Amino acid sequence: SSDEVNFVLETGGSSKWSDQEISTENIQRYTINGTELSLKEELPSANMGDPASYSDFLNWGIENYPAEKYMTILWGYGDGVIGGAVQDEKYGNSVMSAKEIADAINDTGCQFELAGFDASGMASFELAAAISGSVHYMAASESDEAECGWDYSTLTQTLVNSPDIDGRALGTVICDSYMGKAAACQETDGAAMSVTDLTQIGEVSNAVSVMSLLMDSCISAPDTMAAVSEGIKQ
Repeated sequence: SSDEVNFVLETGGSSKWSDQEISTENIQRYTINGTELSLKEELPSANMGDPASYSDFLNWGIENYPAEKYMTILWGYGDGVIGGAVQDEKYGNSVMSAKEIADAINDTGCQFELAGFDASGMASFELAAAISGSVHYMAASESDEAECGWDYSTLTQTLVNSPDIDGRALGTVICDSYMGKAAACQETDGAAMSVTDLTQIGEVSNAVSVMSLLMDSCISAPDTMAAVSEGIKQ
């Protein structure tokens, strides 16, 4: 961290942490200074797969650490627009759906420069469209993520060095550093990461709507639908 950048972390949802300072019994909120965690608040255990937990943390962070630019990152299990993200193994493997994630972000009333998903399969059109009113850029992978995850050292150092960086440039750093870390861990098979400009999602939404209507009209014409399906495969 620095005088111009705050890193705020909430932990929960796991029955075991590699860092023994982190509680498995309570939700904890920390700030990060260098490699040191500073505990700021401790709350009773709650389901991290409940969007209320995410929304409460976002609002707490915005209120206590006001900034010109905000970024939110969800780290953990991910299964795309169908399966959701942030599996809480202490609450029956509960997860947040894409809609619940979007609602939690949108309900803050805050504009985020970037939303990042350190979780598999979250780079979907549906999620991008759902958060586009509150987020300028989205960084996520459309495939399974490498087990070694994001390169947070490069990400955080970039922010400290360039606190005015925009979401597009920071998203590019996330993509490049993630692929570099995946290569170092020898986990590049299927590895992918993207940064999406959500200010342009309106044109994509219009195109998807037109395509959907055309595909819907093909359902009653089996030969046409077969041709459409074959075209998608190619």
